[in-house]
Amino acid sequence: MSGMVGVSSKWWFLFCVLSVCGFMAVAWIAGVLSSLPEGRSGHVVEWQAADLRHAPGSGSSIPGAYRLVLDTQGRALLPLPLADLSADAYRFLTIEAESVRSLTHAVLLWSVRSRHDPLFIQQSPPIGPLQQASLPIYGWSGIWLDLSSLPEWSGDLARVGIALQGPPGAEISIHQVRLAPDTMANRLAWFFAGWARYDPLAQWSINVFKGNGIDPPIKFRMPFVVTFLAVGLLLYGLLLVSRRFRPPFDWRVAGGLLLIAWFALDAPWQWQLWRQAMDAEKAFAGKTQGEKALSGPDASIYQLTQGVYPLLGPPPARVFIATSQEYLGLRAAYRLYPHNPYWARGRVNELPSANQLKPGDFVLTLRSTVVKYEPESGELKWPDDQRISAEPLYADPTGQLYRVH
Repeated sequence: MSGMVGVSSKWWFLFCVLSVCGFMAVAWIAGVLSSLPEGRSGHVVEWQAADLRHAPGSGSSIPGAYRLVLDTQGRALLPLPLADLSADAYRFLTIEAESVRSLTHAVLLWSVRSRHDPLFIQQSPPIGPLQQASLPIYGWSGIWLDLSSLPEWSGDLARVGIALQGPPGAEISIHQVRLAPDTMANRLAWFFAGWARYDPLAQWSINVFKGNGIDPPIKFRMPFVVTFLAVGLLLYGLLLVSRRFRPPFDWRVAGGLLLIAWFALDAPWQWQLWRQAMDAEKAFAGKTQGEKALSGPDASIYQLTQGVYPLLGPPPARVFIATSQEYLGLRAAYRLYPHNPYWARGRVNELPSANQLKPGDFVLTLRSTVVKYEPESGELKWPDDQRISAEPLYADPTGQLYRVH
């Protein structure tokens, strides 16, 4: 028995590692075996670097990749050659590329051939409208797009292309583009490719690991990890009660399995925070408060309020904010303090009745769809036949400032 204690103490870590490797191997083998029948009837479509061409932008073939250079407007279009492909036969689009994180946006473009009209004779079906879907460019294992989440991905493909947007002159090296059928092996690869997908820094980043409908659902991670933990503990329990070995219980085995499961769930969150901290340092470090505001998500609001503020006079001026967009209203009210901003948050009417406004008050409209200014009469007008005389003082794409007469 003392010999078994030594073995258990010595090899507890090895048991945990073997549990992880064994579980992953079983999942992979199950995926491959379950995909064999479909794999015989279907096929994977691959476009290698030598098959790719560009328009617009500039590009050239380099060893093992096709290098795309974004044009002066930061754009490039990569059409993919087609040959009688049906969208319904493919669930996943994968792209192996380098430097995609320098992009600001990437889109899959496609159109399908309309079906024959039985009432008319047509030489070839007409091509339907161009469809598009955003590509998740922040993955850690290439770009994976679940095409089944796109209702328009159906029918005979007429055109397929990839549109890229980023800094002018940026270089993107594309190694391979694939269309893959819906098999268990591809589902597992898609699932693990999205395990630690990176979400760029946003307002909710400190509290939420958001994800989106394109990526593997986050809710699948917990059942997967719980299954691993249950299987590992079950195997260890069977080893404890086996007649041949009967090793003593070692808490480090159970603790090690639990630690691995916890780390697998927590690692994506920590990966997010680490990358987002790097993004925040790159965007804001060493800048003044004004420069930070211009680099943040409410840069347009900051620019507007900076232009409006000198026109309001000494605080506290009464400023009525007219908008139905909660974010714009919140940020504008915050930026206007210590003036006296009024915003009818959550109310049907963006402004109170006209008799509650008095000469010298200000009205700030932020992309309002109900408050209109009539230059002919010099009046602001909003629903319920409310109107008041006012003059425009300031305007930019985000909003307009008026002074009540």
